[in-house]
Parts: sequence; C-alpha cells; structure tokens
Amino acid sequence: MFEQLRKQSMKIVLIRILLCVIIIMIGIVFTKNSLLKMYEGPQNLDLLSMEEIPNSYVDADVYAILSNFAKYYETSDDGTETVTDQYYIIPVGEEEFIGLEIDAQNNTRAQQIYDETYEYINGTRSELTSTLSVTGTINKMDANTYNYYKEWNV
Repeated sequence: MFEQLRKQSMKIVLIRILLCVIIIMIGIVFTKNSLLKMYEGPQNLDLLSMEEIPNSYVDADVYAILSNFAKYYETSDDGTETVTDQYYIIPVGEEEFIGLEIDAQNNTRAQQIYDETYEYINGTRSELTSTLSVTGTINKMDANTYNYYKEWNV
C-alpha cells in the first residue's frame, strides 16, 4: 500500500516538473532576444548606426532636444489634465533624428533640456550643460504617434 502511494505521488511530482520545464522553455523561446539584450547590457546609442538602432537595448545621455512632437494626457474625473507621456525629437549621429518617449516623472528635466537647446541654437547660450540619462529598448512607434513624428519631420 505504501509503495503504491509512493509511486503515485512520484508520478504526480514528475508530471508537475515536466509541465514546469515546458512552461519555462516556452517562456525562453518567446523572450530569448530580450534575455540576450539584458545579459549583454545596453549599448551606447551614439555608437550605433541607424541600421543597428531598431530593437536595440541602449543607454544614452540626452543633451539636446530639438522639439516636442506629441503629448498624451490623462483626464481625471474633476476635469484636470495630467501629462502622462511626451515625445521629443533628439539628434542621433551626425544628421539623423529619432523620437524619444519621456514619462511624466522626467518631463521637467526634458523641458529644461529643450529650453537650453533652443537657447543654444538661437545663440543666447554658449553650451549645453544639462543631460538626461535614458536606458531602454528602441521600439517602433504606434501609428498615431508616428504620424505626429512624420508631421514634424516633413
């Protein structure tokens, strides 16, 4: 009797282990690129060519912001609007630009960099001193945001 219960419980344990291994393998298959990027660490955005940028996990110090091309709001029940995300144009390389999404907690810093860039371009400032460190994956913009980007980039 005891032997039969032991065999039955071992079967259940082995089935559960096999199911866990299958679930883990499926998870690894679907996230292998992300896991590799995380293991390798972020690459310096300034050192990548435009062909290497899509889907890259990058680290950069944003020192210049040329424009704000999209701003998303959240409206509360009392009618007050809160900015949730802003999208800015930043220079990459010599003559290329990309869009950068800034979350609400970094909006003030991004606006300061934007103001300093505007002053620098107009000659009222001699150098750009503020930076914002960003780390993340370069993703494709959703269609709506991309249309705003194209309007700026015309």
